[in-house]
Amino acid sequence: MGLRNERVNELVRREVSDFLHVRYRSESTCLTILSARISPDLRNGIVAYSVLGDEEQVRRAVRFIKSKTAEIRHALGKRVVLKYLPKLRF
Repeated sequence: MGLRNERVNELVRREVSDFLHVRYRSESTCLTILSARISPDLRNGIVAYSVLGDEEQVRRAVRFIKSKTAEIRHALGKRVVLKYLPKLRF
């Protein structure tokens, strides 16, 4: 993996984490964004996260992330300038 791809991965991870913890402070207290892997063509990306808590909190976190995926992508587009905005999967 090239240096550019590593920098993009870290930038996306940091911005997604920052957006969640600022905009959704109470819902994201048990979430930790671990990593982001963006494809070299910047079209697709996978964001890994972990959840602190029991099975019920894990289910709530999965539902929360799935419901906010489009909003996260939209906010990422406003915060990060890239040639293409990656489609994110969590």
